[in-house]
Amino acid sequence: MVRSRSASSLEAASRRRTIFESNPITEIWRRMTRCKTEAILREEQKEEQKDGSGLKKVLSFWHVFLFGIANTVGSGIFVTPGTAAKDYAGPALFISFLIAGLACGLSGICYADFSSRLPASGGAYSYVYSSLGEYLGFLSGLCLTLEYGVSSAAIARGFAGYLRELIEACGVVVPTVLQEYPVNGSN
Repeated sequence: MVRSRSASSLEAASRRRTIFESNPITEIWRRMTRCKTEAILREEQKEEQKDGSGLKKVLSFWHVFLFGIANTVGSGIFVTPGTAAKDYAGPALFISFLIAGLACGLSGICYADFSSRLPASGGAYSYVYSSLGEYLGFLSGLCLTLEYGVSSAAIARGFAGYLRELIEACGVVVPTVLQEYPVNGSN
């Protein structure tokens, strides 16, 4: 009698485990949260180096440093500070630049730590993928793609204002249709 109870409880536990493992929601969750370990990423990198299919390492320290500065500062630095200083902050704008610079520096230190621990191409996507899972890695990559698109549009809008001022300073009259565009139905 004891044998049959333990055997039946093992069978029931096995059935529950099989039902739980074959549940579609559980399977989707498992796939969304799967991560690659550092060892797997390093092994993949070694295989890419052997095959010659990986990225060639041709950037020097100064290339990467200046690229980081260009992405951090961007063209937005030329668009908003004048308006912010005139209308809102005044001389305190300098303090906000120091605070923002500190935040960017801390972010840069995090990326330096990630890149030294996980030398793989992919940037933020690969870091999030290896630590938090495939789904969150995908979301971070998607957000970065959207960020670059939106920031490019904002920079283009700011540049258009400066270009208009330059053209008008040269004595050319810019048609009203080309000067402004309505945002949310307003002028």
